Amino acid sequence: MAQGKDKAGTNGASSASPPAGFRRISAVRNAPWYAVEAGNACHGNLVGDLFTMATNPPRDYYQVELLAACKARKGKGDDVELVDVPAGTIVNLGETFQMRVLRDQVARVKAGGIVHIWINPKGKIKLEKGRTMWDIEVLANEIKAPTSKVQPVGAGNTSAEGGGSEDSVPF
Repeated sequence: MAQGKDKAGTNGASSASPPAGFRRISAVRNAPWYAVEAGNACHGNLVGDLFTMATNPPRDYYQVELLAACKARKGKGDDVELVDVPAGTIVNLGETFQMRVLRDQVARVKAGGIVHIWINPKGKIKLEKGRTMWDIEVLANEIKAPTSKVQPVGAGNTSAEGGGSEDSVPF
C-alpha cells in the first residue's frame, strides 16, 4: 500500500452518504468563491444556512450547489486563480446588498424547502466619485415548499437563532 493512501485509494476521504432527509448545516470549508463577472451566471441549489466569516467586519455568505458550470476563484491572496467549476460543486456566494434577498430563501431551505437560484451579473453601473457597483440579477425558484415553519434568518446569529457561523462551532 502506498504511503499516505488507504486501501480504497481515497486518502481518507469518506464515500459515505447520509440517510434520506438530511441537509447540510455546516459550510464546506475549502469551497471556491463564485466569480462575479459579467455573463458568469450562478445557477444552483441554495444549501445550508447564511454563514458568517470571522473577519473584521464579519462577512456573510451563502453556499450554492451548482446545477450548471460557472467560473469561481480558488486560493488566497496572490495565489487566487479563476477556474471553471462543474455542476455539483459547492461554491461560496458573498452577500452583497443586492443578494440580501436570499436570506428569505435560506429561511425556506432551513424549513425543509428546496430553492434554486440564478445569479447573473449584467455589468457595472457607474456611481458618483468614480465608484462602480455590479448590476446583479437575483432570481429564485422554489422547487419544494418548506415542510415546517419558516423562521427569519439574520446576520451574526448563531445557528439556533437562524444564522450559521462556521467560526462559532465549539469543536
